[in-house]
Amino acid sequence: MQPVFEDKVKKYTDARDQTICKRLGLTPALLEQWISQYSTDPKVKEVLKNIEDLEDQAIKKHSIKEMHYEIVPALTREVYVQISRKILACIRHETFNKVQETIKREGRAQITNEELDEILDKVGEQKQEGYRAAALKLYGVDIPEGQIAKRYLQKAYLKYSTISSLPVQPGQPVARSKWNEQIQHEQKQHAELLEKIRQGERIAGIEKDPLETAEQDVVTDYSMVPGFIQREKSVISGEDKLRIQPHASSISAVNKML
Repeated sequence: MQPVFEDKVKKYTDARDQTICKRLGLTPALLEQWISQYSTDPKVKEVLKNIEDLEDQAIKKHSIKEMHYEIVPALTREVYVQISRKILACIRHETFNKVQETIKREGRAQITNEELDEILDKVGEQKQEGYRAAALKLYGVDIPEGQIAKRYLQKAYLKYSTISSLPVQPGQPVARSKWNEQIQHEQKQHAELLEKIRQGERIAGIEKDPLETAEQDVVTDYSMVPGFIQREKSVISGEDKLRIQPHASSISAVNKML
């Protein structure tokens, strides 16, 4: 598995290099020259050390250290998910418009995967940073002055995806957060909806600008999920206890069936 993973990392790194070259108007050779020229710069050496440390954790040790970035209080785990959903909804909204333009102009039923990738690349380059900034503002998150929305959200992601989900006693294994699984689920939903858009389908509410409201754009259906495990501290003994908390939506679903 390790060689396969390393190969994927290399391909992703090469793809990012190409994206950077395209964005800055550089050739791959010039980028390599710059990397070599500034290899002794203290800041570059620090970044390189962090990358090598992360590679060692992910590929060799298979254990990522917790990343405790300072994040403004307003950007909680829950708010991050809402912002992520809003950004993805904006991407789908813009992509839908572009796909429909092509379909109507050329009299086709759908576009190709390559055409979809091209549209997504353009949306990412031209509009996605604006979506991030607008979504942060929509949910009342003021990031520090001078910070770029993309970088700040990346720091929040790294923090919340690597911290422990529950406090543990010394010597016990760390239970990693399930939060990143939720983010992956959102991405999976996004990919499925993009495929429908590619095929010319109209998704409910897709024509409405997502930034007009803070309401959620894609809501996971919890109606058939009985509940979730909640950790709380006993007011009497002070001990941590686990209890099953039913989802309100599942209760409503049961009531309807009755």
